[in-house]
Amino acid sequence: MKGQLSLEALLLVAICLALLGIALVTINSIRDKQVSAVYSRLSQNTLDDIANAADEICVMGRGNSRKVLISQYPVELHGEGQKLIANVGGKNKTRETLCIVETDGDGKQYSNVAYLWFVDSAAGVPSVRVSNEFSP
Repeated sequence: MKGQLSLEALLLVAICLALLGIALVTINSIRDKQVSAVYSRLSQNTLDDIANAADEICVMGRGNSRKVLISQYPVELHGEGQKLIANVGGKNKTRETLCIVETDGDGKQYSNVAYLWFVDSAAGVPSVRVSNEFSP
């Protein structure tokens, strides 16, 4: 009788541990998806803020600048012609701008603030510079 009770108790504990393991895997998967969604939204919001400011500067022309408050999370920005690309937590987002966008370099991380100003290139093509430091 004692052996049967011990076996039943052991089986019950094994079933409970299996159910707990399944629950933990499911919860972890849900958490990962939520973190991914948050990074994607942060990346898009940051990109929209900076691209909108760049478009305003481009339209307003020479002598214009903006200070854009951005996410406290590190944001990688780089420009490819009239494309501005933002990356937060591995989530890339791309947006077209009215002018050519120049950044401090690929992989440069920005946090809290970005400075933007109008720049005339040597070829006379208007562009907007994005940097961590304001130095037009």
